[in-house]
Amino acid sequence: MTKEKNNPTEIKKIKEISDQKDTLVEVHFPDKINIELVQANELRHYEIFTWSASLLATIAVGFWVGYFTTGPKSNQLLWTAIAFSILFLVSLGMAIYYRTKVYHGSLIKTSTLSEFKLKE
Repeated sequence: MTKEKNNPTEIKKIKEISDQKDTLVEVHFPDKINIELVQANELRHYEIFTWSASLLATIAVGFWVGYFTTGPKSNQLLWTAIAFSILFLVSLGMAIYYRTKVYHGSLIKTSTLSEFKLKE
């Protein structure tokens, strides 16, 4: 069985498909669309310092619990707890600093949709 290349029924089907109307797509835009971009580097620093603050807080609490639960008070536990507490506070301060830079350091620009050029 050989198939003809110019089969009249196939040509008719192709013509019917090409005669069909295209699908109409309607997109309704709101009056205003907010897009907020942030500096990725500052966001990364914020995440790192938040993570380190949470880690240092648990370490500091562990040494403070060890210091307060031991019989004779150990100066090594005291100074270790103080050191990790200071590191926690510094890390928390840096996380707060970078958070303010990320969320309050933005530049707002406004334009209408007709100002954008469509690429065809």
